[in-house]
Amino acid sequence: MQQLLQGRQMPASPEAEAAVLGSMLLDRECIGQVIEHIHADSFSLTEHRIIFEALLSLYESNSAIDLVVLRDELKKRKSLDAVGGVDYHVRVVESVPSAASAEYYAGIVKEKGMLRELARACGEILNEACEEGGDVGEKLDTAEQRIFEVTEKKIQGSAVPLRDLITQTFENIESRKGSHVT
Repeated sequence: MQQLLQGRQMPASPEAEAAVLGSMLLDRECIGQVIEHIHADSFSLTEHRIIFEALLSLYESNSAIDLVVLRDELKKRKSLDAVGGVDYHVRVVESVPSAASAEYYAGIVKEKGMLRELARACGEILNEACEEGGDVGEKLDTAEQRIFEVTEKKIQGSAVPLRDLITQTFENIESRKGSHVT
């Protein structure tokens, strides 16, 4: 795979990744929008993956989300130093003027992640194609399957458990006390 890259870097946008994380920290509601587009593997940087997973865990447990809570969560996971400490989290939040573009940033992260997956799949296909022996038909089927797995992610959304939707719906209804709800 390294030989294939020959001085090229895998597609990535650390700035968009940081902007997604910053948006998630600025506005808890962005997390629901972001997880429809990306997952932890969409991030190129390990520290961004770790932060994303921590934020997602906080979101799923219905916890408050801010720098202090994130710091505590990362301490519990013994990952605070691995992600650059609190100073890095502050820089991530400061890099985002507003959480309004979170879905746009998530789209960039998703595209770069898909390109990395495509590059890995192509490398595996090339390695297998260059190996002597084996059935050509099987190799072609395997290559097609690997490419299909990458393209399938393009059209997939993320599922949300029904109980979460029902809980959220009831919370929305209860927050409208005094208003007429049909």
